[in-house]
Amino acid sequence: MKKILLITTILFLKNFAFGQGSTLNLKSVEETTTYNQVQQNYENLYNREIQNCDNEILRLEGVMPSMSSVEEMDSITNLIKIQQKIRIRLEKEKIKKISSINYSWFFPTKTIESRDKFFNELYNKESSNTKYLNSFSLNTNFNGASAQSELITDNLNWFRISFGSVVASQNESDEEENTEDEISEKSETEQEAFTRLINGGGNFYLSFELPLLTTYNGESNDLMLGYLFFQMKGATDIKGFGNDIETSTANGSFGLYGFVSASSDNKEFNFFLQGNVDYSFGTKDFYSNLGINNEKGFLNGKIIAGVTLMQKFRLSAIVSTFGSEKVLRNERIAVGLQILP
Repeated sequence: MKKILLITTILFLKNFAFGQGSTLNLKSVEETTTYNQVQQNYENLYNREIQNCDNEILRLEGVMPSMSSVEEMDSITNLIKIQQKIRIRLEKEKIKKISSINYSWFFPTKTIESRDKFFNELYNKESSNTKYLNSFSLNTNFNGASAQSELITDNLNWFRISFGSVVASQNESDEEENTEDEISEKSETEQEAFTRLINGGGNFYLSFELPLLTTYNGESNDLMLGYLFFQMKGATDIKGFGNDIETSTANGSFGLYGFVSASSDNKEFNFFLQGNVDYSFGTKDFYSNLGINNEKGFLNGKIIAGVTLMQKFRLSAIVSTFGSEKVLRNERIAVGLQILP
């Protein structure tokens, strides 16, 4: 009761100070008193439940010597195992609950504790390990196909870093429909360059992602999730590497990416929607391969919808692409399959 009165008094003083324009440091009060007190209340609650399990286990172990049959001893043993499982579950719930109280929805990777939780939950990645061949995806539409792979991923303080590759190919044009080979080849080059752009940026790319906002609260039982991050990326198209370009090119981009998802109870199904808006720029041949004549930076983006199955297989569809240049606007749906680690 005293603890409840203390929390109520602090909240009243906080609201009063705000309403009166007081110079009281509310952030300091919130962090050092209110949050710590709430954490302590939860810890005490879980500790009592855990202690009840310990007491029940001791009681069952105490009566076991008096058992006169195998059936009775088996029954007591099963009851002890049940209490032990409950105790382990309570310990895990206590850690998650206490750590989630101070979890930051703004710049969720700014602290080490929050950073580990965020990257592990949203990217299935622990910050202590570098992952190789993190994921592989295959996308296709009526024009052709592309294969994308994250070759190396790691975390760098607030950022997630990934190095990957994109290989694209287009269906060969029918010579009876396209009598001019140059026009046909130019169209195929533009389609391949466009496909690489929307799937990663180039044959090889290096990206830095900075999480900005998230609905994730530090607990892995969230069934609805959303986050927004800023991404910087550098990419290159290398002559002869899985394409027909005549000159190697380089490009860069930066922009915002958003993601929302909803999962089934056991996370066997995860339905998601994601989108991005980038500002891209590059060398002269980068613009030429895309069919952009003004050789200036441009805006571009895409919207993707899909479902992840058993946290291992992701079916997706690029439902729309858009941009400040006409050649970047494509209403054709590209479907894809991604294998997750």
